[in-house]
Amino acid sequence: MNSDHLEGQPSKSPNLPSIETAMRFHNEGRLSEAESIYRQILKAEPDQPQALHLLGLIAHQMGRSDIAVDLIGRSITIDPKYTEAYGNLGLVTMALGNLDEAVLIFQKALALDPDYAEANANLGLVLQNSGKLDEAIESYQKALEIRPDFVEALINLGNVYKEQNELNDAVDSYNKALAVNPDFAGAYCNLGMALKALGQIEKARASFDKAITLEPDLAEAHHGLGLVYQIMENSDRAIASIQRAISLKPDFADAYNDLGLAFKSQGKIDEAAEQIDLALSFEPNRAGWLVTRKLMLPIIPSSQEQIQESRDLFSEGVKSIIDAGLTVKDPLAEIDSSTFYLGYHNLDNRTINESVAKMHIALCPKLTYEAEHCRADQVEKKDTLRIGFLSSFLKDHTIGKLNRGFIQHFSRDIFEVIVLHPPGTRDHMSDIIDSQADKVVSLSGDIEKDHSLVENEELDILFYLDIGMDPYSYFLSLARLAPVQAVTWGHPDTTGVPNVDYFISSELIEDPDSSDQYSEQLVQLKNINTYFFRPELPDTEFTRDDFGLPQDVRLYICPQSLFKFHPQFDDILGEILRQDTKGRLILIGDNKSGHWQNLLVDRFKKAFPDFVDHVIFVPPMPTEKFFGLVNLADALLDIPTFSGGNTTLEAFAMNKPIVTWPQSFLRGRLTAGFYKQLGVNELIADDEDSYVKLALRLAQDPEFSQRLAEDIQANAHKIFEREAVVREMESFFVDAYEAWRTGGTVTETSRSG
Repeated sequence: MNSDHLEGQPSKSPNLPSIETAMRFHNEGRLSEAESIYRQILKAEPDQPQALHLLGLIAHQMGRSDIAVDLIGRSITIDPKYTEAYGNLGLVTMALGNLDEAVLIFQKALALDPDYAEANANLGLVLQNSGKLDEAIESYQKALEIRPDFVEALINLGNVYKEQNELNDAVDSYNKALAVNPDFAGAYCNLGMALKALGQIEKARASFDKAITLEPDLAEAHHGLGLVYQIMENSDRAIASIQRAISLKPDFADAYNDLGLAFKSQGKIDEAAEQIDLALSFEPNRAGWLVTRKLMLPIIPSSQEQIQESRDLFSEGVKSIIDAGLTVKDPLAEIDSSTFYLGYHNLDNRTINESVAKMHIALCPKLTYEAEHCRADQVEKKDTLRIGFLSSFLKDHTIGKLNRGFIQHFSRDIFEVIVLHPPGTRDHMSDIIDSQADKVVSLSGDIEKDHSLVENEELDILFYLDIGMDPYSYFLSLARLAPVQAVTWGHPDTTGVPNVDYFISSELIEDPDSSDQYSEQLVQLKNINTYFFRPELPDTEFTRDDFGLPQDVRLYICPQSLFKFHPQFDDILGEILRQDTKGRLILIGDNKSGHWQNLLVDRFKKAFPDFVDHVIFVPPMPTEKFFGLVNLADALLDIPTFSGGNTTLEAFAMNKPIVTWPQSFLRGRLTAGFYKQLGVNELIADDEDSYVKLALRLAQDPEFSQRLAEDIQANAHKIFEREAVVREMESFFVDAYEAWRTGGTVTETSRSG
């Protein structure tokens, strides 16, 4: 608005208060007094354009924008070259929601004065609100050419860059604004949001802290700080900061939603639902929030009954969303929901995952984008196939460890290997993986832009190393970006996604009837499909004292994430502790301030109240210390319903045997599969009773334990750094592409050939 430091011409009626006095009152915020003088002037001089304009401006500032349009319009009729009046009329028109008309008004102002910086900036604002972001940038840049220190234009330009996901440009623009006005709390707040999106979390926190120092009651800064704490996995501080934001701004809908997400991360589903309901009470049209609200699942379920109840509610929610005909513009930004926790229920998820994919496609049809080069019915045979490996976890993470050997060892005579990196944190392993690829493509995090980025690579094969671990890979997988699209068991569950053609697994970890569990065509290789480098074991020897563990007990260690523990496993754990009163169950606690741990202990108290005090939690730890903990185990326990993968391989690298009991789904069969590949089968249980007996024997019979350790050591070459599985994977991908090219299918014969 152009009301600051108003200047005017003296009234023609010397007995009236001067317009300068009215403008001074106006600038000081004394609007009623200024309005009175403007009206007196207009009573004497009805056609005084400046008084009409400024009276209209006051009307707008007092919430009477319709009156403002009339008054300012009359001033322009009297003085058609009154550029400032055009500028303010454009702002009022924009405030009334008439964006196209506002554009025309600003353009008239600029036709009169092309160097009118405010009009250029305000034109940028209306274009931004109209979704014409590139044109908005041009207008802001024009304003800044005229006034390089135009703080508001710098801030709004940064906002457009942030909306376009051009985050480095956004940060640069905010920093320029702060160089002009270093005490602008709002600029620090916006800077913090951009830094957060870039993954520069400590810098983001510092920016929000600075904003709060300058303006302690700035609700947006407290909210942003809460989001940063949530990323830092300090959910208690996140909740406290967001609650502070709400206390300052009780109608802050986004804050209520994010408070709900913070409670959800702690496993407090009822509290989460209550907050998201409050958010929807303020903004009921936020379809993404409604999806999040209806599709919440418990992280640590209290019972098998709660699992079934939550699945029923989940399925009902999916159906209701489809039936409602809702739309979501940017699901990655608007929806915080996934099928991830369904994978831990030990139930068949094919139907429910297919319905979720159908729901997302209905919510946002553009997710099913099809790349041009995927539409050909017949193409010429290629000597070299372009294969893209995609995951948000190609770093020092289970996904990186399981798959980086493929990226390194795929034959360059047959394949050109391209690594596709979604935005996110990187580490030394990311650099190693990148160095082993033929090409690295950094994706933006904007799904539509990334459709184009991936399409430009004209991939023949797109290999998702996991789908379901994070929202990005899931939403991207709904598109057709390569003729052949496959997934493997980085998240060991079917995707339900129509455009994912194959699920690559192994006959060692599947049942004969497993194909019915998959929406994809199931591919069962002879080897378990991972190329796992034998880890370097630490030189440091850890003792029980390093973990605060007692000396005179036997340690049954289950070193898995707490959300993997299924209620069906509780009775087994309780029975082990009852039969070995000198036994202690050692678990690794959560990084959620103990909230998950508390929920699990509550469940244990119901399953084995007499021995719950024999459960010991140790805090999360770095990798070196984790190896030290595993090495101290008298018996390592696998979770039957969700078996170890990376953890199992690391234990075998230390020659540590594990008790396992394969279930009906891939996710409960990995450790047994690795044992089969080793040719060591004595610790594969076939029921609950045999699991307990094997665990007790492993912990109490040193000779048995030592013999199994020696068997693992003697056969470890069968599971680490296997060239045979690389060749199998290559053969499958060649066959799959040829099947697409010729319109055929991948048969068992062609697969193994």
